Amino acid sequence: MGMALDCLYAAEKGLLREKERDQIIHLLQDLGFRLSHPVLAKLDLEGALDRFRQHLGGTLCITLPLGIGCRAEFHQMDLEVLHSSRDRLMAFP
Repeated sequence: MGMALDCLYAAEKGLLREKERDQIIHLLQDLGFRLSHPVLAKLDLEGALDRFRQHLGGTLCITLPLGIGCRAEFHQMDLEVLHSSRDRLMAFP
């Protein structure tokens, strides 16, 4: 679910092309991974990011895809885009 969410977020931010996003999402589905769960809808994303930041020692570091086989690390997340990405992910079976 995390990989799928990261792909949707990266695509919405313009970091990942839609075609590549779709390839990754379809691969995850073909491998049998479940992409959404009802608990995801109730998750406090801001709180989860804060807990992850604390776990990392105070600095947020999120790895996002920039293409197939490419990635970059980011130190902040746009909560509005993250919520939107989560909503899109919840539409998957």
